[in-house]
Amino acid sequence: MHLLANALAFQTGWIACVLGAANGAPWIGVVVMLLVIALHVWRANDRPPELALIFASGLIGVIGEGVLMAVDAVTYASPGPLAALPPAWLIAMWLGFATLMNVSMAWLKGRTVLAALLGLVFGPLSYIA
Repeated sequence: MHLLANALAFQTGWIACVLGAANGAPWIGVVVMLLVIALHVWRANDRPPELALIFASGLIGVIGEGVLMAVDAVTYASPGPLAALPPAWLIAMWLGFATLMNVSMAWLKGRTVLAALLGLVFGPLSYIA
């Protein structure tokens, strides 16, 4: 998938997740992000590694967000049905994030310090948004 199309697709899913959750319709973001992921996987040259990366990103998201929730560091609009787990719209965002790694963010491979610095800046900005 083209770099710009990949970034725009993810951003569309991200916005749908955030606005859906904020307006009491979290399922909208989940559906949009699942469509973004499906398009990404369909266009991928090597699907099994992409699916594994998406699964790993989702697992990291569930664990990381679960820890943040457990220590009361975050509270979400439209929480999920299980109090100990992050809401589905947030998990969808983590799954969708993985679609960027081998396309729009591929230029960061081998640039670990830069990737960490960008994550340090833009990760919290994502939560603030």
